[in-house]
Amino acid sequence: MRLLALVPFFVLLGAACGGTDNIGNEPGNDAGGDAPLGADVASDSGACNCVPQAPSGWNYVEYTAATRPTCPADFGTSTDTIEGFTANPASCTCSCSGFSTGPSCTPETTTLTAGATSCKGTTATLTPSSSCNVQSFTNATALYVELTGSPTGAGTCQPPTAPPTTAAPTINNQGRACGLTSTSNGSCGGTQLCLPSAPSPFSMCVEQSGDAMCPPGFPTKHTTGSSLDDTRGCDATGCSCGANVTCDASVFTFYSDSGCTTAAFGSVTANGTCDLVVKNPPVSFNSYAASSSVNTSSCGATGGAAPTGGVALVDQKTICCQ
Repeated sequence: MRLLALVPFFVLLGAACGGTDNIGNEPGNDAGGDAPLGADVASDSGACNCVPQAPSGWNYVEYTAATRPTCPADFGTSTDTIEGFTANPASCTCSCSGFSTGPSCTPETTTLTAGATSCKGTTATLTPSSSCNVQSFTNATALYVELTGSPTGAGTCQPPTAPPTTAAPTINNQGRACGLTSTSNGSCGGTQLCLPSAPSPFSMCVEQSGDAMCPPGFPTKHTTGSSLDDTRGCDATGCSCGANVTCDASVFTFYSDSGCTTAAFGSVTANGTCDLVVKNPPVSFNSYAASSSVNTSSCGATGGAAPTGGVALVDQKTICCQ
């Protein structure tokens, strides 16, 4: 009777496929949800599959690269994976959003010519520098005035940008890894472990975080991740934005007093045209004001932007299969 009572205890010792002291508490196993190498929880759900004992730090998984079926019994910890992808660099173009100051137009130095029968006669140089410019001019016989000059356009553009244009990465395979949760009853020779068999389409594998070389007995390497981290962008350092401003011809308004209050003979456009400004001479003034309006304005981009960043796997793992 005592001998029969010892038999179940002996069978339990044999269920560890080569001894539980080789497969439990391996140093360096990560938590990740998968059981440590050779988890010593027995199960009757699968046939014995003798596999090499993997080095410390590796966990047993069953893996399928291209499909996501339900995890088999004894491999219940499911992790969806991505394996292989193509991602082109960002397409980059310099761009300008507009003006930070301006645009504006400033009347430049202008030549005034006054004459009795045409605009050939007395000349004066007008250099507007304020809203009211004090300057006296008289031509006792003049009826006509001509103004010739070109205003200057100015403005400061916003800093350039280079918004990236990206296409979604193409993922080659979307698979599933199933972490070991129990071992099979059975025994294997040497240092091999008895694990549940991997049903199709799964393969028996081991996994480790990061990029690692495959251990002996598991030669087929898969580099996987849980998702993709897309950091593609553009560097606008090589871009610049230039202001392009065109102006309407300046308009000069002339006054008989020195404070730009009492009109003398009205306004004249500095467009090189000879205008009849008075019916009776003289042509005379003591102050004037000048202005010019923006005709067209834009900020033009030049230079080139460079692509930056890339696409990488998140939670990268190395899965090595038989």
